[in-house]
Amino acid sequence: MIWVYFYLKFNDMRNTLTAHTSFDIVVAEDIPAGVRVVILNKSITSITSCSDDAGGNTWIVDYSITTDASRVVTFVSCVLSTPLLAGTVITCTYGYNATTGDTGIILKTNAVTGFGENKASTGYGTSISCVNSITNAPAVSVGFVTARGTSTIYSAGAWTTLGVEAEENLYKLYYVYNIDFEAGAINIGGTLSASVNWGAGWQSYY
Repeated sequence: MIWVYFYLKFNDMRNTLTAHTSFDIVVAEDIPAGVRVVILNKSITSITSCSDDAGGNTWIVDYSITTDASRVVTFVSCVLSTPLLAGTVITCTYGYNATTGDTGIILKTNAVTGFGENKASTGYGTSISCVNSITNAPAVSVGFVTARGTSTIYSAGAWTTLGVEAEENLYKLYYVYNIDFEAGAINIGGTLSASVNWGAGWQSYY
């Protein structure tokens, strides 16, 4: 049975006014070897590499999307060969100086065979549509929705909303995931409470 769990939210706004090329995430509790760890990060630029001080793990930048809010969401993952013990530091490096806070989430899943299709979309209105087909199933698809307007509420439909949102420059960012039991078309979907500019994107793992 495939599974996915929300693990950690990080929201370090201390770097907002200071240009920096990397940031650290401290692991809150042990994560065993054999598990895939997925990091989603929002910034003004994309992550180009990650490493951890446990040693022996290879982190891969799977996908990078520029949203309608002129921010970049980067998907990074690693199938752990070395466990991450509580207190382990994961260092993420940007392609160039970032002047925004370092915010995002970490998920863990047993979808460890590979990473598959992805998709990004933008639009205007109340209906979200970000559709592509996956060829490998079962799979875990991890994604996000951005929406302009501090009062806008997003309902994720069939996907699970993690209840994590970051608000910046009148934009909200919602993280979502879905377990896909069959190959074929998948869509983040969902609705917004008002017609606004929106962006969405996802990456699948199987």
